[in-house]
Amino acid sequence: MSKRVKLFSILIASAILFSLIASLVYNNQFLSKPINVHAEQGFPNAGIGSVVDTLDLLNNTLFIGNVPNVGNGFLPDAIAYDSQNGYIYVADAGSNTTTVINPITGALVTNIKVGVNPDAVLYDPSNGYIYVGNYGSFRTPDSVTVINGKTNKVITNIITGYYNSPVVMTYDPQNGYIYVGNACVVTVIDGKTNTIVANITVRYFAHAILYDPQNGYIYVASSGQLEIINPTTNNVSETIKIPGSADTILYDPLNGNIYIGYHNSKILTVINGTSNKLVGNITVGTEADAITYDPQNGYIYVVNSNPFNGKGFVIVINGKTNTIVANITVGYCPDAILYDPQDGYIYVANKYSNTLSVIDGENNTIIMTIPIGNY
Repeated sequence: MSKRVKLFSILIASAILFSLIASLVYNNQFLSKPINVHAEQGFPNAGIGSVVDTLDLLNNTLFIGNVPNVGNGFLPDAIAYDSQNGYIYVADAGSNTTTVINPITGALVTNIKVGVNPDAVLYDPSNGYIYVGNYGSFRTPDSVTVINGKTNKVITNIITGYYNSPVVMTYDPQNGYIYVGNACVVTVIDGKTNTIVANITVRYFAHAILYDPQNGYIYVASSGQLEIINPTTNNVSETIKIPGSADTILYDPLNGNIYIGYHNSKILTVINGTSNKLVGNITVGTEADAITYDPQNGYIYVVNSNPFNGKGFVIVINGKTNTIVANITVGYCPDAILYDPQDGYIYVANKYSNTLSVIDGENNTIIMTIPIGNY
């Protein structure tokens, strides 16, 4: 055999071996115990044989160190509570399903097949339906899947177009409309007919959206600006500059303020909901990925994650003083958070741990961890 043929054979064998390894990693076969690495960054036990980085082949994300349980196809990305049946609905972007959980028992109720890449979920109290925003793919259109909360069955699928990416939603109880944030447009759905009644042009990609019950306006946060929609006319009535690319937004009914968190920013902006003027900024760690409000204690819970290793934590803010009162460790890459008025607990969806962390607001401690998808 010539040297050229031998070299070619070695290359082919190497390619096959690499493909097998990649396949095993993809199917979650090579996940091992986490190893502390990067001694130059203060990690102990780094050295020969330690894992340097972890590549998540499902979404092409590189993590420093050996991040456990990142690649089994379940990516809990959004969460909603149904007040009629008391269940929690979790959108799993990696499996194209919505997981239904009984928070009292922590048990799985069912998994509902929805559209491609579900990334937002909303409960409509007027009709008892759950709306799931699916940002689709290059082969499938973007859509909003409508689920009947009584039967947990899909009743319709509303097409919103291609490359619109319906990733955020809010409900307006005054007109019964669902406002879906897309790429440079807000789609308005009538909850009575489940049909699109308007498309409102906004300047940038809608990263976060909120209904303010105090003034009845819809707030759309994007990159560098906050656009305010008058639902009577379904037009943008005012635009406010904000200091970053928004990732989440919350209304605090106790003080009437609006809180905006940003991607790759350590601040949380506070805006007066009456005057729409800046109140101030709160430093919240690495970045605010999601936010919720607990009416029992008046605290605001802000989801954060370490950009280097994905370790997650929740910062607790006293809404009266806008100061941090606690810091709670949760799972890897938390991406959604919810207050459940039935049990008074806060639920955190950990994207790469595939779990829900359950926080007791009375003492701000983790009382339970619920697995998602792998039942």
